[in-house]
Amino acid sequence: MTPTDLLDRLWVEGAGIDDRRAIATAREAAEVDPAIADQLALWNDWISTDDGHVTGTHEDLATRLAGDAACRLLILAIELRAGVARRDHAAIDDALVTIDRLIGSTPRDERGSTAHAAADLALAETALYGKDLPAARRCLDPVIAAGPLAIRITGLMRMATLSLANTDVTTALKRARQALTLARSTNRTGQGNQAQLLLGLVSAMAGEPEGMRAALEPLVAAAPDDSMTRFLLAGLEGNERAIEILAEGLTNAARTGDALGYALCALVGSRRHVALNRRADALLTMGMVRVQLANHQPQLVAVLDAEMVSWKTTWGDEAFALAERDAMELFRTS
Repeated sequence: MTPTDLLDRLWVEGAGIDDRRAIATAREAAEVDPAIADQLALWNDWISTDDGHVTGTHEDLATRLAGDAACRLLILAIELRAGVARRDHAAIDDALVTIDRLIGSTPRDERGSTAHAAADLALAETALYGKDLPAARRCLDPVIAAGPLAIRITGLMRMATLSLANTDVTTALKRARQALTLARSTNRTGQGNQAQLLLGLVSAMAGEPEGMRAALEPLVAAAPDDSMTRFLLAGLEGNERAIEILAEGLTNAARTGDALGYALCALVGSRRHVALNRRADALLTMGMVRVQLANHQPQLVAVLDAEMVSWKTTWGDEAFALAERDAMELFRTS
């Protein structure tokens, strides 16, 4: 596929983790037109925002693409997502104001429609970050209904997160399965693996261990050296051994930047601590992981928060407060 053909496809389908290698190869091609290379770089920045690993689009690149309405809106979507990842409220506000001013003047032609979908996804993630769940839903609805392929898959995963924040586990499971089916049926392996991990997380939240096992076991064969292997093995062990394996999984996920794996290991490991009546250990683990995820994937924090709210409801306010004090003491002495 030529760089031009690849770029045309990205403007039709959007981009996700599966496109990263093709974009890198195309950008290195000797014959690539500089204008094509700039747009490929922009889509690479978009993919990086999926992982929370970008600070925004480089100023020089943004300047060169400022005359293209679709590119300009995509740049703003990238800046907004990057601002959320950094928890940079000033950058978030600037991007929101500019999107509001320019979104109406961006044509909804083929390229413009994809840029609009990217902006809607960024706005939804910002609303999730701000805990404005109705606004997040309004932004996600058009994305999952008719958005470009790669962005629609991501939108379905974000809708699962939104449903979890609304404590609607049934819908969360449905959206995670839809994301997985769409990714697998279109041979988007990387996004499919992300959706399969999410389905495992949602199944865990739903208290469906067999559903979690069925969702995650295929990943062992697909990526035997992935950090999630330790997570899967932990599910077959008793509480003490499982906690050891999950602690290894946390370390590996942190090293590789696997935010979802990090959340899964923290969630299930903490539940094992609770099963052993080590409530302070569970709260300490969740608290430390929340701090780390806040800088990269703040939308996952809502999932961990929901788990801790359920603990507080189950244990009662007094017992929860006592466990919090014990967790603080563990932190000071560790």
